[in-house]
Amino acid sequence: MNKKEKPFQLEVVSIRMVKDAPIYSDEPINTPQKAARLLGKSICDMDREVVYVINVNTKSIPINCSLVAVGTLTACMVNPREIFKSAFLSNACGIILLHNHPSNDITPSDTDVRLTQQMEEACQLVGLELFDHIIVGSDGERYFSFCEAGMLSRSAKVEPDIDV
Repeated sequence: MNKKEKPFQLEVVSIRMVKDAPIYSDEPINTPQKAARLLGKSICDMDREVVYVINVNTKSIPINCSLVAVGTLTACMVNPREIFKSAFLSNACGIILLHNHPSNDITPSDTDVRLTQQMEEACQLVGLELFDHIIVGSDGERYFSFCEAGMLSRSAKVEPDIDV
C-alpha cells in the first residue's frame, strides 16, 4: 500500500426521526372517517398529489404521520421503502395510507389499486398491517376507503415472530 493511500473506512451512520408540527389525536383510528378527518383537511388543499402514512400502535392510536411522496397534479411515485421507513423507526404495529386527488375524483386509479396490493403483500412480509388506504378529495370531506370497498384482503394479519 502506498504511504498516501488510506485504508478503506466504513462510515458509521445514525438515523433519527425529526418531529414536525403536531397533529393532535389520542383516539384510535378505527374507521376511515377518523383517518380522513385526521389528515384530510391538511392534504385536500394541495395542488398536487401527496402521499402520507399514519403509523399506529397496537390499539390503533396514531403514533405519528409522515409525508412520503409529493407528485404532480395527476400522479405520485411512491415506493414501499419510503412508506416503511417511519413505521419501522416508530415501532408501529400497522399503517394507514392516505393520499389526495386534486381533481376531487376519489375513484382509485389502476396505479392506486396496484400500490395497495403491493403494500398489502409487503406489509405481510415485514409483520405490519395495512389497515387502510384512503383517497381524499379536494374538498376534504369526500373520501374513498379501500377497506370499506372490500378491496383489502385484511387477511394480512400480523403473524407471530418466527423462531429461527
